[in-house]
Formats: sequence, structure tokens, C-alpha cells
Amino acid sequence: MSLRTRLIYLLATFAVFVVIAVSVTIYGTQLHIAELFTSFRRSMDQTGRIDRIKNAADGQISRLRDIVDGRIEDTPAYRDARVEFFNEVERVAGFAAAADETVRREILDIKTALERETTRCLSLVRDGNPDEARELLGTRVEGELLGSLHARLNATLIALTLVGGKSLGVQNTTLMQVIVLAIVVVVLAAGLMIVGARLIRRWLIVPITELRHATEKFSARDLSFRVSLPYHDELGALGNAMNSMAASLETAQAELHTSEAKYRVLFENLRDAVVICDIEGSVIECHEGDTRVFAFEGIEHIGRRLVDIWPQWGFRRLDWPSLIERVITSGRPFRAADVPLRRAESAASDMIVDVIVYPVAYDNMRYAAIVLRDVTERELLQRRVRHADKMEATGTLAGGIAHDFNNLLTSAIGTLSLLGNEIVDERQNDLLQTALRASWQAAGLSRRLLDFASGGSGRPQVLRLREVVTLVLGSLDASVFDGIDVACECHHDVLVRVDRDQLTQIILNLVRNACDAMSEPGSLRVSVDMTADVGHDEKSSPQPCGVLTVTDTGGGMTPEVKERLFEPLFTTKVRASHRGRGLGLAIVYASVKSAGGFIQVDSELGVGTTFRVYLPVGEGVPEPVERPAYAGPAEKGHGTVLVVDDEPMIVRMCVDALQRWGYAVVSADSITDAAQKFDSASDDIALALIDINLPDGSGVLLAQDLVSLSPELRIVFATGFGDTSVPPDLEPNVCGRLAKPFALDQLSAMLSAALSPTSHD
Repeated sequence: MSLRTRLIYLLATFAVFVVIAVSVTIYGTQLHIAELFTSFRRSMDQTGRIDRIKNAADGQISRLRDIVDGRIEDTPAYRDARVEFFNEVERVAGFAAAADETVRREILDIKTALERETTRCLSLVRDGNPDEARELLGTRVEGELLGSLHARLNATLIALTLVGGKSLGVQNTTLMQVIVLAIVVVVLAAGLMIVGARLIRRWLIVPITELRHATEKFSARDLSFRVSLPYHDELGALGNAMNSMAASLETAQAELHTSEAKYRVLFENLRDAVVICDIEGSVIECHEGDTRVFAFEGIEHIGRRLVDIWPQWGFRRLDWPSLIERVITSGRPFRAADVPLRRAESAASDMIVDVIVYPVAYDNMRYAAIVLRDVTERELLQRRVRHADKMEATGTLAGGIAHDFNNLLTSAIGTLSLLGNEIVDERQNDLLQTALRASWQAAGLSRRLLDFASGGSGRPQVLRLREVVTLVLGSLDASVFDGIDVACECHHDVLVRVDRDQLTQIILNLVRNACDAMSEPGSLRVSVDMTADVGHDEKSSPQPCGVLTVTDTGGGMTPEVKERLFEPLFTTKVRASHRGRGLGLAIVYASVKSAGGFIQVDSELGVGTTFRVYLPVGEGVPEPVERPAYAGPAEKGHGTVLVVDDEPMIVRMCVDALQRWGYAVVSADSITDAAQKFDSASDDIALALIDINLPDGSGVLLAQDLVSLSPELRIVFATGFGDTSVPPDLEPNVCGRLAKPFALDQLSAMLSAALSPTSHD
């Protein structure tokens, strides 16, 4: 018979006995408890009701006296309570029947008499005889009947107590029978447990002890030990299996050596660097992978401390000894991303790695495994992404500034131009022309900000590089070059194709940065040269370039500063002096890129910095550097013009100019205002000058609505954000686009052309 079958029979026998014994004991105990509980509950209920009826009787007589004395009235609620009281007396009389039938009849008689007399008292009160009712209440009701009722109820309580005592004796006898039954069950259970324990020791304890002894022998590598069991059951089969296992351990050990060799090959061919250290930080194993971070060729590194072998790792972000000890002690892995490690003392830059340190255990020892993954390329990509985000944010800011700046410049240039027609004094006219030139230079800066914001290439022109350089250097105040020896070597006549405003900004920013870099007297050299075909990198095609070189003898730059040189909002200047904004070189970089050129920077600490700007060579006739002077309108105009702009200064300037030229003007500052005024004067308005960006919507949509009301209406758009597309159905009505700031002669020419009689033919 198998061990399992024997155990099942033994457990089944014990279970049947337990079920029968427990069932009998529970049934007997439950029966006794039920009888005892029923008797107790009945006795308590009867006793409690007798006590309550005694109190209720006193309460009924007290209320009756209050009615007789006139303190309260006989209400329906009292009558219902009185009826319920007498019914309860009748029910309590039934309790006395269990003890003495005579007492029950006496209680019923007293109840009948009491009901009759209380009714009589109430009748006397209603009939107006309170004295008789009071005498009846005192002598008959309270003196005789109430006392008799209390006496009979007390006799009932005594009788119930005697009956309960007899029941308690019966219950005690039943309880003794249950206790004897429980003792018999316990004795039988103890005997059965003793027999079961002996059988279990023979069948289980002895074989298991033998098997445990065998496992201890096998753990001690004593493979000659064999298990010997008396039964051929499940445990006997387990013993035979352990004997077979001992015989196969030698084969398993050989396979383990093979497996270790395989994993050693995998470990040595990992691409990541791996170092295994003990709690003291000494190297147990080491694998460099493809990272080349260790540089330990020819060095005996096993057994030496990590920080002694590779001191160039340093402790910039991680305290390696403390980290190794913490990981081994706590058993929790550690992860860190983008940790800089220097490959060697002679390396020019750090390598960026992801670090994982986790606990490992073998040979009854605990170690820390350090895995280093080279993520330098990922870090460079993330930097480029962050740079792109900064450029986008800076572009949005620059676009908003340029838009508001264009509105201010439009008003300033227009107002100055209007003053030009009224000033006859030569000195005042020179001052006015100087202000106009400064405003147009500011307009160039504003357009450059817009190009920087939109990533556009501006308006490329063919320019003489040396003329622009000479003009910019000559326009700077002499205080900029205090203590600086300036040398301008612009001997080559080089034509470049670039936006004029962008080129001005490039020269201004490079020259001012060079001057700011020299805190002590130094020298500044600006030169213009021509190169043969060159390319920025291997991917770009070679092309001839004009070269603008700006060299200073300032303090130079560190490699870290040079790496971030063209980032927006990055500056090394003291911000408290209000000189550093971090946008100058970012604009230079964007301008050169948009022109199709590139920049090279050479810098050395304590020596100075050289910027070389390579710009593509242009062909054709170069455009003049100076902007032509303002000229007023050739002839007076006619017609009504609707001016729509949310900038009050622009509206005022346009209204003044148009009225001087002979036009009637209707002005509005929003789409809603323009629609209302057009409805009232649509027959007279021949042309609408509309700002594209209005506070309550698009000026293009406003133009479409106006043209739908007046198909012959001419449209001139003005914008501070550059070019804006116009729907094809609106294009025939558009006679011009003005980029803010605009010259009044441009506006005059557009109006004259749009409102001349020939333009409508």
C-alpha cells in the first residue's frame, strides 16, 4: 500500500470520528443552551412585564387624580392609554396561571373592579361632582383596589421565581450529561491521536529525517552517501531519485564549467563597459567593450581600487566608493543618466555615459557590477534638439518684438517724412535726415528680427562687402573704441549676395563683441578677403566666398564657452551691466546660415579670438548702401480712403499724410468698427488701407467682406510680420502690399496708381 493511501485512510478515520464527536457534542450543547435561553428569556420577560404593569398602575392612578383635581383633562390619548393598561393587566394575569390559578382570577377581578371604579370617577368629574370623585378615588381606588393589585402582582412574581428554580434544576442535570459526553469524546480523540502520531512517525518522520541527512551529505560534496528507506512508497522513490542525482552531479559539474566558459565569452564581447568591484572598491573583473573609457592597456588592474586605476573619472556627479558600498549593502540597484567621464587625462572632452550599478553574488560573496554605456551621440542629439527649441522660442519672442517695433517705426518714419516737407532750414533738414536714416537702420534691425523669427533668408542683394564694413565702422560712436587700436584692412573689392540688414547686424555684433572682450587696451582687426572654392563640411558643395575676418586680443574662450557660443540667450557678459542679452551671436549665426555661408571661430585663452564669416560671392551690379532720401508725392490725389489699423499713431500719421495729399479719409481701429463705417460710406470709399493683423480678426477676411459689398474696392495691405498670402478671389482687388515700416512715397505711389482713372479701365 502506498504512503498516500495509508495517510488517506488514517486521516479519513480521524475525520469521521471528529465529525461524529463534534456533531453530538454540538447538538447536546445547543439543545441545553436553547432550553436554558428560552426559559431565561420567558422568565425575564414575565418579570419585566409585571414590574412595568405595577409602574403603569401607579401612573394611571396619578393621571386620574390630576383629572379629578382639574389639573389635566380627560383626553382621547388618556382613554386609549387606560384601555391599553387594562388589556396589559389581563395579559399579565395569564402569567399567574403557570403558578396559581386562584391568583389569576383574583387579578382579573381586581382589574374589572378597578376599570369600573375609574370609569365611575371620570363620570362624576364630567357631571360636576369632583368631591365625590375625589372621595371615591381615595377610599376605593387607591385605598383598596390599587393595593390589592400590587399584592397580587407580587404574589405572581414569587410564584414565577419558584417555577424558575425548578426549571434550573432540570437544566443543571442536562448540563452534567453534556459535560460527561464531552469528556468521553476528548478521551477517545486523545487515544486516536496517539495511534495516528505513532503511524505518522513511522511513515513520515523517520524517512524525512533520512532524506534530510542525505541532503546534508550532498551539500558537503559527499557523493558516496546513499539513501536507504524501508518502504517502497513515494518517499522511497524520492530517495532513489536522490541517489540518482548524486551519481549525475559529476556530469553536471562538467556541464557547468562549459556554461561558465560560454558566458565568459559573452561577457568579454559586450559592447558596454563592465567593472565588478567588492565592497572596498577593488576591481574583481573588468571589461571595456567599445567604450574605450578605461585605457588600462599594460596595467595590472585586478585587485586594485577603482579610483586608483582610473583617477580621471573624478567625482563630478558620483562618489564611486560610497555608491559601491551602498549598492552592496542595501541590495538595491542604482541608475544614473548622462554622467560625464573623462577617457584619460589627455582627452579633450568628456564621454557621456549611462550608469547602472547593481549587486551580484557568487562564491558566497557580494559584489557590485558597474555597467557603463556610451551615450555621447545621444547627448549631442539632445543638445541639438534643445538648441532648436531655444531658437524657436527666441524666434517667437523676436517676432512679437519686431511687430510692435515696426508699428512704432512706421509712425516715426511717416511723421518725420511729413515734417520734411515743412522744414526749409538746412541744419534742421540735416538733423531730420539723420533721424530718418537712424529710423531706417532700426527698421533693418526689425526686419532682421522677423527673418530670425521665421527662419527666412531675408531679401538677398548683391553688395560690396568693404563698403558695408566701412559704413558700419564709421557709424559707430568713437567711445566704442576707447583704448582699442582699430585696423580696417578692406582692400579687396568683394561682391557678396546677402540681405543688407543681415550683413549690417553681422558686422555690428562681431565688432561690439570684440570690443567688449577687451577689458584692457588691445587691438581690433577687421579685414575683407576673397577665397577660392571652400565648403563648410564634407556634405556641402565648395563655392567661392567672401571672407569677413574680425580679430581681437581679448581674453579668449574656454572650450565649454566655445561649444555654446551661438546658443540663444547664452552670454558670458555681466547681466548687471545690462550689456549681455545672449541674442547677438545667435542672430549672427542665423543670418550667415540663411545667406548660405558659415562661420569659423578660433580662440585661445589669454591670446584672443578670431571670427571668420564666409559669405557666398554675388554676381551683377551691386546695390547702393545708402537708402535714397525721401521724396513727397508728385501730385495731389482724390477719392476716399478707409484706413484700418489698431495702432493709433499709425492711423494718425496716415490720416495726416492722406489729407495733405488731397484724399478724404475714414479711419477705424478694428474689424467691427471698419464694417460699421464702411456700411455708412461704402459709396464714397474707393480704397482701403488695411493692417493684416487686427485685434478682433484677420484683415484679409475683412477685405473679403468689404469686396463682397463693393466689388470695385481697391485694397492695400500693411503688415509688420512680412508677407501674407491672399486668397485667389481677392487678388484682383489687391493693388499693393506695404511692409511696416514703409516710406510715405511708397504709399503715395500705390494710391496714385490704384486710384488713377486708367487703373479702372
